Amino acid sequence: MDPNLDIVARDPSTDTYEFRLDDNRETTVSIAEAMATIRGCPSTDLRPLYHDVDPALLERVGSRSSRQSFHFVSNGFDVTVSGTGTVRIERLD
Repeated sequence: MDPNLDIVARDPSTDTYEFRLDDNRETTVSIAEAMATIRGCPSTDLRPLYHDVDPALLERVGSRSSRQSFHFVSNGFDVTVSGTGTVRIERLD
C-alpha cells in the first residue's frame, strides 16, 4: 500500500478500503493514488478521474468543511467521498 494513505479500515471480503484524506494533497490525487495502489498499478495507467467526475466538486466535498458526501464510479471502483475527510473505495471487478 501507498505509505501516504491513512487507511482507516479494510474489508478483504469485499475488497473495500476506507482512508482519511491528507489536507496537504488534492482530493483527486489522493483518490487516484489509492485506486492505483489497490489495483497494483501506477496511477497513470488509470483513466483520469475528470472523465467521470468534476474535480472541483471532489475538492469541495473532500475539504472537511462540507457536510455533504458524493458518490461516483470510476476505473472499476465504487467511490464515496465524505465531507468528514474520509473516502470509501470498493473494487467492483
